[in-house]
Amino acid sequence: MNKIFFNFFKFISIPFIQLGKALEEIFYPQEDKFPVNEELMSEHLISFTNAKAMYDEYIDKRYNVMKPILGDDFQDSKSSWFSIETLQSYINHLKTKDQLIDPSISGIRMYFGVYPEDSNSQKAQENGYLNHQNIFMVPTYFDEEGVETMFYLKRDSNNNTTVVTIPEPEPESNAMQISAKSATDHQNDGTEDLVLLNEGNLRPPPMSDEDNMD
Repeated sequence: MNKIFFNFFKFISIPFIQLGKALEEIFYPQEDKFPVNEELMSEHLISFTNAKAMYDEYIDKRYNVMKPILGDDFQDSKSSWFSIETLQSYINHLKTKDQLIDPSISGIRMYFGVYPEDSNSQKAQENGYLNHQNIFMVPTYFDEEGVETMFYLKRDSNNNTTVVTIPEPEPESNAMQISAKSATDHQNDGTEDLVLLNEGNLRPPPMSDEDNMD
């Protein structure tokens, strides 16, 4: 009896499930779930041909130039990978901080870096990434003068958050420093409210001279 009732319930529920899916498509079409600014994308999307040309230029004028300095036996990384979920979560994480920024977070700047030999990154230590180049991301906002400015956040013991600005590295020294305006905030006791992203999966090249995008 129970089996008959269960099968009957399954049978009569199918139309309602199908109706629900149809209504979802009507009121929440696929394109609304993933809105895309086509005009904006047309300015940034590139072809594989263009990507390969830039990659080959990088190998020729950067990677190979550094080989004699780093040593022929040292295989530096050529890429850093982040999952779609990580990138989406990072953008959502920044959006949760947006109310702290005046007027709002404007974008993300990506910097090249190298894991130092004494890096406290567990991932770098466990995966042999020390002394390898990588990419880290820093959020930006437009200051009162309309200048794109990098920043990070600090939270004090009262849970008050302060924006600490990071100016563009000086051309002479290329040093990344805290702005004079934020020096006091940087030195104050507190916990950094993390908004910079790193820890991607590096791809050191294979132990071969053949490494291209052909």
